[in-house]
Amino acid sequence: MKNKEKKNAIDVRYNQMFRVFIEAYEQASKGKGDKRHADMDLHFEEQDIVRDAYLMGIEGPVYQIRKKAKEACRLDNSKAKQELLGVIVYAAAAIRALEMKGV
Repeated sequence: MKNKEKKNAIDVRYNQMFRVFIEAYEQASKGKGDKRHADMDLHFEEQDIVRDAYLMGIEGPVYQIRKKAKEACRLDNSKAKQELLGVIVYAAAAIRALEMKGV
């Protein structure tokens, strides 16, 4: 395998991490997030979750990450999993807002 191919290949040791990321993506794009934004047809970067973080700073999503993580600790496993997938989505929003600022 060439270096570029190696860099773009999915490392099988991280398949389960990748699967979890896909679940978070599906929660945002086909689940809760889609239900809230389907009528607007907005790209992720245009949705409030990212726009607000871009305009006002990442404190909002970081607060939501903290709140959801704490909430997950008191819920049954199924609901805790959904909250933790939401943590990933909020982290992605904060990261995307930073990227939009040139990071």
